[in-house]
Amino acid sequence: MKKKNLESIPPEPPERILATAEEGLTQEQARQRQEDGWANTPVTVESKTLGQIIRSNLFTYFNLIFAILGVLVFASGSLRNLTFLPLVVANLLIGIIQEIRAKNTLDKLSMLNAPRARVIRDGQIQEIPAEELVLDDIVLFRAGDQICADAIILDGEVLVNEALLTGEADELKKGLGDFLMSGSFLVSGECTARLERVGAESYISQLTLEAKATDTKQRSEMLRTLDRLVGVVGILIVPIGIFLFVQQYVLSGASFRDSVLSMVAAVLGMIPEGLYLLTSVALVVSVLRLATRKVLVHDMKCIEALARVDVLCVDKTGTITENEMQVSSLVPLEGFDPAQGVGLKTLVGNLVAAMPEGNQTMQALHRYFKLPAQANAEQVFPQHASVACQGVEGAYSQIAAERLFKYPGIMYFSNFEGVFRSIEKGLCDYGILPVENSTAGSVNRIYDLMKAHKFYIVKSVRIKIDHNLVAKAGTDMSDIKEIFSHEQAVAQCSEFLDQLKGVKVTVCSNTAAAAKMVAESERKDIAAISSSKCAALYGLKELETAIQNVENNYTRFICISKYLEIYPGADRTSISAILPHTPGSLCHILNILSDAGYNLVKLESRPIPDKEFEFRFYFDFEMSVYAKDFMEILEELEKACDVFEYLGSYSETV
Repeated sequence: MKKKNLESIPPEPPERILATAEEGLTQEQARQRQEDGWANTPVTVESKTLGQIIRSNLFTYFNLIFAILGVLVFASGSLRNLTFLPLVVANLLIGIIQEIRAKNTLDKLSMLNAPRARVIRDGQIQEIPAEELVLDDIVLFRAGDQICADAIILDGEVLVNEALLTGEADELKKGLGDFLMSGSFLVSGECTARLERVGAESYISQLTLEAKATDTKQRSEMLRTLDRLVGVVGILIVPIGIFLFVQQYVLSGASFRDSVLSMVAAVLGMIPEGLYLLTSVALVVSVLRLATRKVLVHDMKCIEALARVDVLCVDKTGTITENEMQVSSLVPLEGFDPAQGVGLKTLVGNLVAAMPEGNQTMQALHRYFKLPAQANAEQVFPQHASVACQGVEGAYSQIAAERLFKYPGIMYFSNFEGVFRSIEKGLCDYGILPVENSTAGSVNRIYDLMKAHKFYIVKSVRIKIDHNLVAKAGTDMSDIKEIFSHEQAVAQCSEFLDQLKGVKVTVCSNTAAAAKMVAESERKDIAAISSSKCAALYGLKELETAIQNVENNYTRFICISKYLEIYPGADRTSISAILPHTPGSLCHILNILSDAGYNLVKLESRPIPDKEFEFRFYFDFEMSVYAKDFMEILEELEKACDVFEYLGSYSETV
């Protein structure tokens, strides 16, 4: 395959694959595309290696002269006269270090910041690194995403910001058949698109190559003058040095030592090493000062050009200035006491989060009060997201995730703490956790972990639980000696299990994990309590169906996020609190809610470690964020608590 660069662009592949938006490419087609070189590989520009940089600065004409002079002085035995060498070394190091810094900066330069992308392969939505995308891939984009390769929209309608490419800050509406340029951003909406140009052929890659290109022919006036001076000196210095040595040693009859020292002293005075050092230091200091102001210096010679600028002309597109409102600060009214109640920014932020971006003022408020990662969040619950679940494929947490998200990219973790940590570290956008069951009660482990991790609840969902006894094909009920399942499922099926004589019940991490373990085991005398979905997924048969104690068996799952997100329709609020260790403190909290007319739907208490009979309480109550007294009630609740944590306001899917 031809080398990809600006001058040589390979031809289109002999055959395009027009996969449907529902199925996408197969894994085999994607693999073949990668082998043929049609992957979205980031462009690279060959730059000097560390060895080349050191050699280019070390092996110069003047360094050779300095080395010869140093050897001659050393041979003369006058070591104290080698003091000119530190100046030479300093000049050498400055040149090497600055060139390495410039190389590292340019190597990191990329106009693309889209590390992962959602792609449809074999009819399944996958989240993969952007560099693994290939030509003709079907990719899903949503608000906030950067387009990682040139693409054509197959379905959906979006608003696109192409300011990085064109300098125009306007939002462009694009729909079916329109072209998405790599490097642009989706402001709102969702779409499905086919990749048309990837890797070095994409528009943003061409811009990146131009940005990294270095023109070595042009030199600044100051450096050109210095080079001419050094060139003249370099030609004259050798014969002059020889003449001076011969004049002293032969004609004047001076000793070898005195002749060498006199010649070296005269020659050093002709070499402008100090001028070189002074110039280098001045340029380096200028680069560092510009770096503190977030300015990327491509080449040090541009410093001199910048110093000669009197007028800077820019176009009218808003490349430097933007026609939009911004919130600069939050000023409390007279009488507001920041030491009491919920913080002012939290109060206003919660209100803003629940209101639509109907005008420029509200858009500015959303940008100011929302966390940076959520600045482009839509006002409806997202349909595409990376989601953390506990267990394995087929778990009820997966079912809950698929109820909440249309296209969830699910990552499974062996325990609940793994779900919390993945959210805190930003590995996943959301996490799905079971908090209570209608028959077995609360999942205590979740509440124990809540106090150790920072998170917000953004949604909840109720899932009907139907437990079945599943086993390998050929296994009869009379063969069963051991049953595996989660402790909650065991509790929910206690009446059925009590009827079984001589059967051991073993608790494991998840109902789906139990089904998977039975399917992979060589034993024929074991079974699992799991769902019909898991039975079908792992090729098991159902020995008994609907074995739970009651028909109406539901588990409530919460969806958690690292960031505070409040979506329209939020009518349920969760808080965590430690109450004063005084009589009536819990009653006071309940009275606040009762007097305001809000219904308490959940009250959970968990002991505080290392405390003597002290408890942390978790409250869920029906309270719309649109209520006029929403903020007042939260503030009153906070005043009544020793420790108060707002966990979020959200709606529940039934």
